[in-house]
Amino acid sequence: MGKDLPDGTRKMVLEFSGGLVGLEELAARLGSIVPFDMQGNVFLREDFEGTLVDWTSQTAGVGSAVALTVDYYHSKSYSVNLKAATLAGAYARLKRYLPHLGSKKYGFTCAVILPSTHGCALKFMATLKKSAVLTYAGVEIENEDGYIKVRTAVDSWTNVLAIPGHDDNYTWHLLEWYCDLATGYHTLLRWDDTEIDLSAYALGTAAEAGTDTYCLLECGYYATSNLGGDYYVDDIVAVRNVP
Repeated sequence: MGKDLPDGTRKMVLEFSGGLVGLEELAARLGSIVPFDMQGNVFLREDFEGTLVDWTSQTAGVGSAVALTVDYYHSKSYSVNLKAATLAGAYARLKRYLPHLGSKKYGFTCAVILPSTHGCALKFMATLKKSAVLTYAGVEIENEDGYIKVRTAVDSWTNVLAIPGHDDNYTWHLLEWYCDLATGYHTLLRWDDTEIDLSAYALGTAAEAGTDTYCLLECGYYATSNLGGDYYVDDIVAVRNVP
């Protein structure tokens, strides 16, 4: 007679690994070795293996583009290429509306390849609107001066981590950040294996008329100093109720 898993083990398997017995399979599916709590807390998992139909693409500047590509990818076959033209004000960005899931602690992560040249910036942001209150959160990779910055107001950014601003080797990096709407502060940044405490940085807020409620997730590439280039982005994940 076969023996089932102990009750406690079964609960862990079903709730914390999404029904997968081995973390090897979970890692293969997610492109990550980090098992997120699956009790309704993962509300976006995008690997760009389908189409961009659920995303809104926006560009400015002749030559700027947003497109799926097989040139470089973090998992499976595709990533999204954000190309900003070498023009002042040029950009390429993706945005998507998600549900606002309350005053919780949120986490956002993606895999990125830095451009091979200086002079451009990637912004990975979440704007959360609850009726008449807007809350701004997000990070920026500013490869012109080689910093990761945290968003502390409507369009204000503060340096938190110095990094090499560009990469000729097309290396994938892990960008991960957390914020807490209950306290009104950022909490944590991870860049590859470097971890930065962000608990001293308040989230930016503003008033906006209306009763609509949403989370707007945006990933955009912006030319700076009239220099553009390419970012590759893959495996975007959004979670709530982070420990």
